[in-house]
Amino acid sequence: MRLELDQTGDFVLDPAFLAARLSMEANELRRRMRLGLVTSLVERGADSDKGC
Repeated sequence: MRLELDQTGDFVLDPAFLAARLSMEANELRRRMRLGLVTSLVERGADSDKGC
């Protein structure tokens, strides 16, 4: 899995990769995201968790 930062500083993950990990099609993942059924949270590691 590879996370990238976009131009606004938000993390971006390839939806096709994530959908495959969740055993669904990318279009279904997008639909569920629009409905608020799939959300995400990304935190930066600090101190001993930095880089993890």
